[in-house]
Amino acid sequence: MNRTLIAAIALVAASSAFAESPLVDTTPFTGTKTRAEVTAEYVQTRDLTAAFTGEDSGAAFLSARTHSAAAPVVAGQPFNAQ
Repeated sequence: MNRTLIAAIALVAASSAFAESPLVDTTPFTGTKTRAEVTAEYVQTRDLTAAFTGEDSGAAFLSARTHSAAAPVVAGQPFNAQ
């Protein structure tokens, strides 16, 4: 039993010696938007996000929307087709 325990401890100690250190990204982050632009974007989308993450996962929000007959949505067609 003692030999097995010592062998297991030695195996664990030897295998941890080969672990790599974590990679650290040292490039500085430079934002392209101002704080006011980010805040305005957040405020604009927060109600829509709250509607889709509610208890019913947005079912009430989607059923209350009015659908336009001008552009039918076909399965498999991308939303922003070019």
